[in-house]
Amino acid sequence: ETSNSRERSGFRPTQTRKTQGERKSAGYWKDIGNIEKEIRNQWVSVKVSIPSDQPPPIPNESLLNYWKRNDIRNAIYQIGGREVLSAEMNGAFLVPGKWKEASETVWVKEVIANDKFLDPEVPPLSPQQAKTKREDSMGTTESRHRKRWIQTSARKQKGFWRSEEVVIDELYKYLSNRRNARGLPAVWMPRGNELNDAGRNDLHQAIARFGGSNAICKKAGLIPSREWHYMEGLYELMIELKAYSDEFFDGNYSLFPTVYTLDEQGYERLKSLIGYFGGQKFVAQRLGMTHVSSKQDGTDNQTEQIKISYGKFDLDFGIDLLEFVRQESMKKNPPLKFPIIAMPTFRDFLRSDDEEAVKLDSKIDEYGGYENVARRMGLAYAPNSPQ
Repeated sequence: ETSNSRERSGFRPTQTRKTQGERKSAGYWKDIGNIEKEIRNQWVSVKVSIPSDQPPPIPNESLLNYWKRNDIRNAIYQIGGREVLSAEMNGAFLVPGKWKEASETVWVKEVIANDKFLDPEVPPLSPQQAKTKREDSMGTTESRHRKRWIQTSARKQKGFWRSEEVVIDELYKYLSNRRNARGLPAVWMPRGNELNDAGRNDLHQAIARFGGSNAICKKAGLIPSREWHYMEGLYELMIELKAYSDEFFDGNYSLFPTVYTLDEQGYERLKSLIGYFGGQKFVAQRLGMTHVSSKQDGTDNQTEQIKISYGKFDLDFGIDLLEFVRQESMKKNPPLKFPIIAMPTFRDFLRSDDEEAVKLDSKIDEYGGYENVARRMGLAYAPNSPQ
């Protein structure tokens, strides 16, 4: 029997859900001991033994992304970076950021020996790319290097930009290389300044010649830059708010800071993001938080709360949801039939290789349903459109 309450997110087939781990408590990742334990367990899970009397080495960004350990990565960010964490962990070794140097350490050598997808000469790919044979997807180290930085080569010869199709084909090549080099989805339209910074002023000018960014973006089936920059900004805002709450509110994510103190507290970027997304009162309401000044003087600004009421929410959920959307975008190739950043459906969660994804469904119900959460996160609500 089909439940009417589920029609908006797609019919739920009979299924056996994967066993899920317990969600960590709000203050879990603030404890250095917990972070050290999670890092140690991660090394053990890839068959690298770490002596119990010494701290585990702290993985670099490439390994954390490859292992899909966004939780550890975010915890390191909130602590203040790998160097700060190393000091807190009694001088734990920092795995070098450069893959060639990292692959020469005893721990990473062991990881590579146990993982057929890893190569000492080539940095790890995304989890989705790593599922295919490296030889088929990227070729040799030399060819991968050439593909990755092809945009820095000499400008195209006169007459090369002869048609709109050529421009779109070159744009697709650039986006594919960008996905491998920078970890950005290949379906996200670049801005002009990005192309210039990457040494592709020729492509920038060709796009302008054949109708401009908006026209080429539409014809190429790409998500406009303003849409994905908005989502990335909202994601960064929530990460910054979580870091601030861990530092000043003891992990209480229901309180929203006052912007007037953010500069002196070292959170200039958070202040800028709050302003961009509508100011402190609006952002606090949108994320289900209480502005700290209202909390302190005993008022809740109920008149303004009534004007815009999104309901309850939590930062951890918002961060997890946008991370899921981003990871799904990484799997896609242009052109998209529907070039939008859409709210995931329950079927999307089931199809995902992320075992934690299905948990998001129950949270979505708790926070008002798919349509309400989509509106709050600035995602298109299109439950019946194929992605």
